[in-house]
Amino acid sequence: MKALKICALVLGGIVALGLLAVVAIYLFVDPSRYRARIEQEVTQATGRPFAIQGDIKLSVYPWVSLDVGRVSLGNPEGFAAEPQISAQRLRLGARLLPLLGGRLQISRVSIDGLNVTLVKRADGHSNWEDLGSHSEAKPEPGADHGSLADASLAGFDLSGASIELRDEADRSVTRIRELELHTSALSVGRPSDIALAARIDSGAGSTETRLDFHARANVDTEQSLVTLADLKLSLERRATAGATPMPLSMAAPQLALNWKTGALAPATLALRAGELPLTVDVAGEQLFGERRVSGRVKMAEQPLRKLAAGAGITLPVTRAPDAFTRLAFASDFELRGKSVTLSNLDMRLDRSRLRGRLTLDGGVRAALDAELRIDSIDLDRYRAPAPASAAPAAARDPTPIPFGLLRSVDARLRVTFERATIAGLALTDLRIPMTLHDGDLRLMPSADAFGGTVKLAVRLDASHEPATLEVATDLAGVDVGAVIKGYAKSDRLSGRANAQSKLAGSGSTDKVLIDSLEGPINLDISNGALEGLDVTYELERAQALLRREAPPTRSGPERTAFTALSARSLLAHGVLATDPLQIETSVLRVSGKGTFRLSDQAVDYQIAALVRQVPASGSGASLGSLKSLEVPITVTGTVHDYKVRPDVSGIVKGRVKQELENQKDKLRESLKDKLKDLFH
Repeated sequence: MKALKICALVLGGIVALGLLAVVAIYLFVDPSRYRARIEQEVTQATGRPFAIQGDIKLSVYPWVSLDVGRVSLGNPEGFAAEPQISAQRLRLGARLLPLLGGRLQISRVSIDGLNVTLVKRADGHSNWEDLGSHSEAKPEPGADHGSLADASLAGFDLSGASIELRDEADRSVTRIRELELHTSALSVGRPSDIALAARIDSGAGSTETRLDFHARANVDTEQSLVTLADLKLSLERRATAGATPMPLSMAAPQLALNWKTGALAPATLALRAGELPLTVDVAGEQLFGERRVSGRVKMAEQPLRKLAAGAGITLPVTRAPDAFTRLAFASDFELRGKSVTLSNLDMRLDRSRLRGRLTLDGGVRAALDAELRIDSIDLDRYRAPAPASAAPAAARDPTPIPFGLLRSVDARLRVTFERATIAGLALTDLRIPMTLHDGDLRLMPSADAFGGTVKLAVRLDASHEPATLEVATDLAGVDVGAVIKGYAKSDRLSGRANAQSKLAGSGSTDKVLIDSLEGPINLDISNGALEGLDVTYELERAQALLRREAPPTRSGPERTAFTALSARSLLAHGVLATDPLQIETSVLRVSGKGTFRLSDQAVDYQIAALVRQVPASGSGASLGSLKSLEVPITVTGTVHDYKVRPDVSGIVKGRVKQELENQKDKLRESLKDKLKDLFH
């Protein structure tokens, strides 16, 4: 009993002495007396001017705590005189009794009004690169500095903070404003709630992003693992004041990251961009090194116009009312370094389905490699509605060729359409291989169309200025009537066509480039017809005019059926000059030349029609008197409204010439007979 009393007295004495020491420190120690020394020590350690402008207050029990007013740490030499780091108030402390027992229990650490300015000069030097380089303190070998497991923090509060990063090389600014960070008690091996909020922008008037983050975090030092449970992240972007916000959010039941290996355990994320919901299954390796992230992303079918409206995007008005109404998406993905690959891609837009693979490399030189297949699409459904009036569309300003973009991107693209409708042209098995390298763009589309095949070879070389354009076309067995009707809304020509062209031009805008195209265009059509032009009837009408008779009545449609049509043309300065033009019909042989102006579709042709065979009845039966005569005919006007004028005087001249030829033949025969009589 006596021993216990002695121990109690000793313990009571120690507690009493401790309380007396606490009271003495609180009453007689003024921490402000150490202001100059603290400023000197920090200045020596950082090589920066450090100042404490506010009061320094000390409390002892139950926390040994320090409350410091405004502090600032200056910039190194060569940077502005403004402080690099400043704070309006700092508060921190530790429990006294656990500290006496060798355990570090830190109170809530609070920092109010933190302001950090980070500057990177044009020469590459920054105002943070030398922080800590002036400290000479080194840990002693074998020294035991305690274990993190013995330390705890009642919580951390960062309020009203701002961080600004200025890069003077590219004149960019990144600002983090109104930064708030609050946690519950922090202790290794025990979960803690974390809440983070901030506004991020690139300077006044730029797009602003509002960030909110909540999670329950746990750190396992033995397994080098940090786990975030019940994670919720939201981002809201505003381009300008009053603009429709673009909310982005992410939620996950759990994310687990090993900070030594950089491995992210498999996790499922629920993402939302505006009204766009995505489900992402993801896992990662070497996140702090080569970085490899893989998984699958998918989105169930969604109303596309509603999604666009939620994102502040106005989709165009289309000819088909049900265009841009449905969208679904799914794909495997792999992110490796700066390269992302989408494989097993499956996207549905309205009635169309796209599948394939796509790789985008964002390295020093952007590169795209894709192989896509679309089952069926009618692009005309997505065009703007046809104008109510026939008024010509307003002239569009020329578009400059994007030389910089074409030279900075490499691409290899292979797109296949099982069926496609473009500008009224129905195509099947449309294949579009494309390559782009150093500004040299090459397209080689091909398709089955209108009972034949269509092949193009397009090369746009933008590696130099002005750019050059080469277009080669090869059509085989194509129903030319269907092509012209679908493309030019005209039914003036029909038949099966073979055509070849090889055009070239140069320019720095799209209009100049197209208008400068020049080169040969060859066309051969079999078993077709010229609609709206009846050459045989025009000859019958001219013959009646020559005889001063009433014009005959047309017995059939206004058309010229032919067995063969061939044209050898040259395009130059927007004018297609044809020489020769040849047409073979059952009655006539037509030949000639002329021009077609692309700008206003004006035609001007001079042809000669030769009656080579007179039918016994029907159209052309009355042309016996014109047989073997070449009748000049002019065709002028436009493609949609032209006039045909046979040259009557030409008929007279042809007949006179024919009579002269006949008289020559008779005179020649008469001379032969007389010579025979003379020598017999």
